[in-house]
Amino acid sequence: FVYSIVILLSCEAKEFHKAVKNYKSIIEDITALCISESKVNPTLIHNMLDHGEYVDDRALKCYLKCIYLNMGMINENGDISEEAVKENAGVEDERIRQHVVDTCTSVSGQDLCEKAFKLSKCTYDTVKSWHPS
Repeated sequence: FVYSIVILLSCEAKEFHKAVKNYKSIIEDITALCISESKVNPTLIHNMLDHGEYVDDRALKCYLKCIYLNMGMINENGDISEEAVKENAGVEDERIRQHVVDTCTSVSGQDLCEKAFKLSKCTYDTVKSWHPS
């Protein structure tokens, strides 16, 4: 989530984990609201962010929709803001940020929950690909 992570350019796994930690601080203020709204099991969020486990769970998908709506990454019409995705990709390296935008902003889904889930997974996988374990 997505990731949306602040990283020094490095190909070390520890940098990716640092990035996830920073992303958590970015979403900290809206996490409780979105957990309450979506009724997601917080363990699913933990496993997603810390282990990249994207479980096919409706509440998790709608949690991500809530997060992304509040961050301005997606709007109620399902439009994805390339600028917001780049800003919240969480990396400082412009090449990685642009790669996230180029790779992930064209995702589609049956509804906003599904689209947010796909955007999150794509962002996570794309950022991680630049920081292999």
